[in-house]
Amino acid sequence: MLSYPNQNDRGLFLGIWSAMRNTGSIVGGSINFYTNYKRSSAGGIAWSTYLIFVGFECTGVIWGLMLSPTSKVRHRDGSRAATSTDISWAEEFKALWKHMQNRKTWLMFFPAFYSFFYGGTLGTYLALHFSVRARALSSLITPTVTIPMVILYGRLMDQQRWSQMHRAWIGVLIWLIPQVGCFIWIGIEYSKFGTEKAALDYVLNFVTLPWYHVRCLMNWWIQYWLQYPHSHTSRWAEAYLPYILIFSTGYLTQLSLYWILGTFSTDVKSSARTGGLFRAFETLGQAVS
Repeated sequence: MLSYPNQNDRGLFLGIWSAMRNTGSIVGGSINFYTNYKRSSAGGIAWSTYLIFVGFECTGVIWGLMLSPTSKVRHRDGSRAATSTDISWAEEFKALWKHMQNRKTWLMFFPAFYSFFYGGTLGTYLALHFSVRARALSSLITPTVTIPMVILYGRLMDQQRWSQMHRAWIGVLIWLIPQVGCFIWIGIEYSKFGTEKAALDYVLNFVTLPWYHVRCLMNWWIQYWLQYPHSHTSRWAEAYLPYILIFSTGYLTQLSLYWILGTFSTDVKSSARTGGLFRAFETLGQAVS
């Protein structure tokens, strides 16, 4: 995605690429939610969920074989996508080593590392403090919210009214400011949790009441709410909102970084090396988290 689109369409195509990734997440989130929506307690998801996902992953080879070769890719004006000549493995490793000595390559290390690092830490936050079905619902909500965001963000990055430098700064600030604020927000939420275990849920589970008088009903409601504050929907929303904001803007983080990487060079092989190293840094962040 760094070399295929034209310079003025790179943001849009990166947005489409990110949206396609999240389309698969919607399918997976729907399956996850369907198999776990009745489980309002803490714990792990149903084992059948994993079997369904493994089955989908086994079909990856089929979809990979259906991809068109680069020589068949055409831009909207009919022109061919950029290609390059083949070189030997020895020459490629030499070029990669030289590429790694470039300062720009290591300039992207920390943002690339962070762009996947938050996933593991926030996944733990969700697992420790939310019910099974709340986590299942999250796996459906997050990609649904993200898809229109990345498309609009990609279009914004292609706006020609601003210079390339201004667009880069605008793109970074759009995700940086809300993420900093949400990390502070989550810190406040952790202070509220304390050492108590929680299983925040989005639906309040009512029980059959032996009382029919309004005053008795209100007294029971107050006692129930005080005894089980974790089951109150508003408490779930308060703790979940910073999570979804960080995760959805996290895709904007990756999109903006890919857009910036695409400005480093117009050479296909150089862009491929940049993208490969970027993915390596991302994976390192994911492994550490």
